[in-house]
Amino acid sequence: MRIHERLKAYRRAQPGRLYQARWASRSWASRMLGSAAVIVSIVLALAAFGLWRVSALSYTLDVSFPGNVDLGVLAVGDNTSEMQMILVHSDVGYKIYVRADRDRLCQWDERFNSYVAGRDMTEPLILFSDEGSIAVGVTDALLAHRPGPSPPAAVHFWFQQRVGFDDVPAPLGRVYRILLTYTVVQDV
Repeated sequence: MRIHERLKAYRRAQPGRLYQARWASRSWASRMLGSAAVIVSIVLALAAFGLWRVSALSYTLDVSFPGNVDLGVLAVGDNTSEMQMILVHSDVGYKIYVRADRDRLCQWDERFNSYVAGRDMTEPLILFSDEGSIAVGVTDALLAHRPGPSPPAAVHFWFQQRVGFDDVPAPLGRVYRILLTYTVVQDV
């Protein structure tokens, strides 16, 4: 017995259930199409009356970071870098964080491209900015916070490394190195 013949028999046996039989006779695709049409109609009605709004948020962030910082030949005492600058163009407020791959400058073997164990500086690398001074380490430290859109777009800072008599000079083929990571986070 075919499906439409079974539905006719069902309609005759239960006349009060005509609506259910009609609904069951529709194909799955036509039921889905009808449901989709109802949903689209509701959405269009809500949009027409302004009760439901769709908006896309778009924020702009353009950043330029400093390149390599070279303190030159480290001498006993305070060794200071040149002024560094991060340029940020943002249409909302932002924060800039800095962190390093280690807590102190360490000798880097240029031939093997690796740090030399046990050859760390005694004092940490210090970063000075308008916000104050930061001992750069492996945790994120706040370098700058701008609560509104830029300008001011430039964040100025410099580094200082104090070298003591206990710090061993780097031999030929090695330099003191630390890898810094800057992160800019928008306030959204």
